[in-house]
Amino acid sequence: MRYFLIFLVLFPACSSQPAREAGKAYTRKVLKLPERVKVIDDLRIIRNSLELYRAEHGRYPSSLDELNLRLNYPGEYEYDKNTGKVKSKHYPSL
Repeated sequence: MRYFLIFLVLFPACSSQPAREAGKAYTRKVLKLPERVKVIDDLRIIRNSLELYRAEHGRYPSSLDELNLRLNYPGEYEYDKNTGKVKSKHYPSL
């Protein structure tokens, strides 16, 4: 019985805070996955459309609006009309 009481007293103090923080970090990461997938899909659509536009017109469009795309996050992307490069503001590594 004495060992059981010691275990009950010590166990919550040993693992509660780090375990909760790890759980919260994992939850935040999982909740952001659908958003990230939508951004990846948008980038794929934009990049393919940019290459098609360039093949037809011999240049990149002056803005992404010229492509008339239906995107999940229309204001999320930074576009360089000189190079045709596009990237996400929140996920720049994609």
